[in-house]
Amino acid sequence: MLDLSADMRPARDVGGDFYDYFMLEDQRVAIAIGDVCGKGIPAALFMAVAITALRNAAQSEPDVASTLTRVNEHLCRDNDANMFATLFYGVLDLRSGVLEYGNCGHNAPYVLSGGKRKALPTTGIPVGLIANRAAKSALVVLNPGDSLVLFTDGVTEAMNAGEEEFGTGRLEALLDDAGPVAAAELLTRIYADVDAFAAGEDQADDITCLTLRLAPSRTLAALNA
Repeated sequence: MLDLSADMRPARDVGGDFYDYFMLEDQRVAIAIGDVCGKGIPAALFMAVAITALRNAAQSEPDVASTLTRVNEHLCRDNDANMFATLFYGVLDLRSGVLEYGNCGHNAPYVLSGGKRKALPTTGIPVGLIANRAAKSALVVLNPGDSLVLFTDGVTEAMNAGEEEFGTGRLEALLDDAGPVAAAELLTRIYADVDAFAAGEDQADDITCLTLRLAPSRTLAALNA
């Protein structure tokens, strides 16, 4: 039905990256990835608040846009430290393959479909920055066998000894060559390529990835029967 894999490697003992996934009603799965500004304990606390706010809003709000609007309002409240987070949040209908998503200032995820790659651009600004601002959402259809790749900037900004960044181009080349592989295998390849590029250099930022692959058509047919 759904093949999903995720991992987070903090640059410090307490990181600012986060990811989450959970089931909603009507055979829908919610997925999220984000990056809190800053590191250490303050970032971790803000991250915990963001995850809790997202889960609570997702259970009661009717759609992605209203969920993100509520999360933003919650994070803007009593935010004396002026913290914020980039956040991608999506809800995938496992019966239809329709993904409703909102991208609040986060790195554009990629859909891999039929040997082609498509980026899902931002739909708004990071959460926690400006109160009383309605979030926006968009739709994309994942076909059987398609993959979705979410990541934080720790992937593309990983550096080698020459202070060269891994970059978007290397990630896109990896994804173009990946083929129809399982979510865990794709995740492993991303981390392996980043590690090989960095060649032992200290990790300056958290590195987080979440990959998923929609089941082949035969499995989806059984689900909809």
